[in-house]
Amino acid sequence: MNKKILMIGSALFGIITTLSIFIVVFQHMEQASNNTDTKPDIAAKNDAVMKLIDRGDVQTYENGYYMIKDLEHIVYFDYATQKEVYLCNKPNCKHEDESCSSYLNIAEVNEIFYYDQHLYLVNAQEASNVVSINDAGTTSMASDNGNPSTVYRMDLDGTNRKKLFTVPSGTQISMPYVIKGNQMFTFLEYYEHIQDKQNSFTTNITSRKLIAINLDNGSYEEIDDAMNDSFIGIYDNKIILQEIIYAQDPNLFDDDISGYIDNMYRSDIQIKLFDIESKKSEALFKESFIDAEQIKVGENGIYMLGQHSKTLKYYDINKRQKSDFTQLSQSDMTLAPIIDNKLLVYHYKDEEAHIDRAEIIDLKSKEQSEFHLKDTNDYLVEILASNDKYYFVQMGYTLGEEYTTWAGTTQQDIVATEYGLILKEDYWNSKANYLKMENAK
Repeated sequence: MNKKILMIGSALFGIITTLSIFIVVFQHMEQASNNTDTKPDIAAKNDAVMKLIDRGDVQTYENGYYMIKDLEHIVYFDYATQKEVYLCNKPNCKHEDESCSSYLNIAEVNEIFYYDQHLYLVNAQEASNVVSINDAGTTSMASDNGNPSTVYRMDLDGTNRKKLFTVPSGTQISMPYVIKGNQMFTFLEYYEHIQDKQNSFTTNITSRKLIAINLDNGSYEEIDDAMNDSFIGIYDNKIILQEIIYAQDPNLFDDDISGYIDNMYRSDIQIKLFDIESKKSEALFKESFIDAEQIKVGENGIYMLGQHSKTLKYYDINKRQKSDFTQLSQSDMTLAPIIDNKLLVYHYKDEEAHIDRAEIIDLKSKEQSEFHLKDTNDYLVEILASNDKYYFVQMGYTLGEEYTTWAGTTQQDIVATEYGLILKEDYWNSKANYLKMENAK
């Protein structure tokens, strides 16, 4: 579908505490050996861990959690001290400009993730509409191409930021990514700007390619057309791809949302296994979208739930075999990401996403039990990261005062968010025993 891109437009103790946390971070860093080979070799290091990076995935750095806060700062939650700090080791820094290692340009789209003792940052300024007003009050609109997507790597304390790759002009990348060693896979989208009758610009994706990026020398290789593909998991050092085979071209529906949804339910999905060494795909199975509306990937298989269905289906990748896995307690359940071989399923009771029922399915034993752990706003507690012992979770948030927007609607903003650590067994047993994190000032 076309998408319209709119322009939206200290005390000494504190210093010592911040520096102490960064000493801890530095002590945990293990410097990777530098690879100076500049040949356009896209092959990954065979002993490197392959990792899927996507929104909503659980981060796995052992000692803390990194995130982008307020769209413009990198912050770090240190598990040992239970404190949040800006990713900056400059005393008395106000974190207001690029001299600060935590600072990000708020006009840019930023994604950050941890991999193999380094932080990776992908940032870009999206293409947008720019409205100009001259002295006579006449307005005009033009298209701004923004800044191209760029991949950076930095040390865990935010220093030594190095540019690894920049996309060609007229293209963009965004999550999901699959990374293994010096190799990163993603989808490169080619786009064009189209001006409509209202002098508004629409960004139209003209093609989409599966690419492999060499993070050592910045070269990349286009592997295959992937207009309707997405990464959904990893198996045996191979990427699991989901392709939507549309009944009709989705671009035909433009802003007809109901027509687009109806087209989706008349479409099929195909699950493929992509070998990063041979650069070839193997088709595993095809299913109608309506019978596999939700898909989650476990250790050795794929779990599927159809529209209004109570039957959780399973595809065993080892055996290349599909079967019914278990029956849910009711229809219209939502599947959460699989974590530690457990699948959380839940049912919404209202349009504000409050939950009236949630259950845990142990994927090894198939045992089901009720789940009752909710945050201070009556939503399920969200897991953001994990290590061997704990989950790092969002415990709740505080809303500010209600105000009226320029459009005449009322709104409340989140003014504070609570985070904490919880033992894994306490989480799955719905015991709200948190180690609360102290937020940065």
